[in-house]
Amino acid sequence: MLETCLNYYGIYDNLHFSLSLHQLEQLAFQQHPCGYSYTSSPTFSMSYFEIKNLLNIYQDSNYEQTVHEIFRYAAFFGIITDVVISPFHIEWRFNSYHQRDLFFSKMRLEIREQNKISSCY
Repeated sequence: MLETCLNYYGIYDNLHFSLSLHQLEQLAFQQHPCGYSYTSSPTFSMSYFEIKNLLNIYQDSNYEQTVHEIFRYAAFFGIITDVVISPFHIEWRFNSYHQRDLFFSKMRLEIREQNKISSCY
């Protein structure tokens, strides 16, 4: 499901960006193995340097901007929730319903694509 979302926005071509989002998705599965659980996860707070090491972002000289974009997309796709981006750190929770939210993100994108195709005819 995440691949469909990444392809739609052209992110799948950016290897480091897509791998970082997949890493966040795997960490969400570690917190909530089924992806459909009612329990909430603890709040994580990390500095940009710690996130850079966590997500293996080594190729980018402006990694802080890259981290911002990764967390914005992860929140948009529903992998994480309650994101707070400050100048010094980022706080977030892993979404306990990340599989459901990814499914609905994928559905929205497929409906958009079908509307584009049907409006051409």
